[in-house]
Amino acid sequence: MSGTEDKPIPGEPPQSSDLVKPKAAHWFWRPWYAKSWWTAAAMFWLIAFFAPSLSLTTNNVAPLILLVFESLNHHLVQIDRIRTGREPMPSAAVIDSQSVKTSEASGPRGYDAGKKTMGCKRHAMVDTDGRALKLLVHGADVQDRDGAVPLLKQSRQRHPFVERTYADSAYNSHRVLDATSITIEIVRKFADQTGFVVHPRRWVVERTFAWLNRNRRLAKDFERSIKSATPLLYAAAAIVLIRRIARYT
Repeated sequence: MSGTEDKPIPGEPPQSSDLVKPKAAHWFWRPWYAKSWWTAAAMFWLIAFFAPSLSLTTNNVAPLILLVFESLNHHLVQIDRIRTGREPMPSAAVIDSQSVKTSEASGPRGYDAGKKTMGCKRHAMVDTDGRALKLLVHGADVQDRDGAVPLLKQSRQRHPFVERTYADSAYNSHRVLDATSITIEIVRKFADQTGFVVHPRRWVVERTFAWLNRNRRLAKDFERSIKSATPLLYAAAAIVLIRRIARYT
């Protein structure tokens, strides 16, 4: 009988006394970085509320909002990398682009002949785990090799230790290779590839785009200007990290 006393009863919860107690669900008891989106949202609405009285327009409010969400995402990337036992500043990255359709009232747009899409193009630089490092929005008619140059140059401000970047064959151009001191490694297709095949490194950034597109606001470009479209990408990237950090902390 003693051997059967410790067996759980079917349909009954476990009676062990050493079960881990779940953490408090209330937001007040979460760590400060799990509540960072509250701070970002508060700053956003304060700017939107006081903009008319301070004679602020879209041209000078949008950079402030972009700075808030870009800085928030930058700090969350470092926190999540430390959580996984990695260095806070990445040394390798992956770049790629995504063409999305725009609405009739959207801002600048173009036609991507390769994807047959009329809209805008989102350029992203992520680390080898898929965390967004640098995000850029421009017309879909801009070639990948042309859009990668400002992406690489702007990434040096916050991520100066990136030494190697993985990309597909669309970035195999001298203007991309000579844009910065970053070494561009082209990940080519397999010689006997037929159909869709998951490539090492390249699938990481595709997964990041999938994470961002879970937000309904980003399923299509509804923004009137690029200045307002870029902060939303950083906000979506920050939400992914906030949920991840809060889940495993």
